[in-house]
Amino acid sequence: IAEHPETAAGYGTAEGEFPYQNASQMLLDLRERMAEDFPPIPEGSTDVTVKAVSDSLADYCAPAFYLTAPLDDTESNTIYINRQKTPDGLDLYTTLAHEGYPGHLYQTVYHNRSSLAADQRPVRELLWYGGYQEGWALYVEFLSFGYAADLLQEDGQGMAALDARLEAHNRSLQLCLYSMIDIMIHYD
Repeated sequence: IAEHPETAAGYGTAEGEFPYQNASQMLLDLRERMAEDFPPIPEGSTDVTVKAVSDSLADYCAPAFYLTAPLDDTESNTIYINRQKTPDGLDLYTTLAHEGYPGHLYQTVYHNRSSLAADQRPVRELLWYGGYQEGWALYVEFLSFGYAADLLQEDGQGMAALDARLEAHNRSLQLCLYSMIDIMIHYD
């Protein structure tokens, strides 16, 4: 905000719509943008099916989730979107980054194919490290705000690009506040 005070005055009111409106387009864009930052998936990229969470489950489900692919079938990738809790635009884009490329889907498929290619069966397949997996997904979610800003800038939406960068800081601040409150309530 100090560098771009005009952003604070118009925060959230940036011009235009997000360049992509459907999840498949967003995932393709994310897969292309991440290529500069991450190694390619062994044996090439994999497709993903995006499905809506059933209306009967919408009240109880997370905003989105990646259905983990089996170790021996890395082509079966599905992301479920809870349309009741995940709006379109930037929120959907960053959620898909968390769940898809370069998030849980990329992490899972890359690891599974690398392990199979090396004929490894590490004990890690028997254990689940939720903190590690969610930490990765949160890391790439924050990277995706930059990808979104680049996309918006390329689309001629300079103010919206600044909004996307500001939204990344807002998300970080929210997570820090949640963590501090959790520590204060459950530890202190």
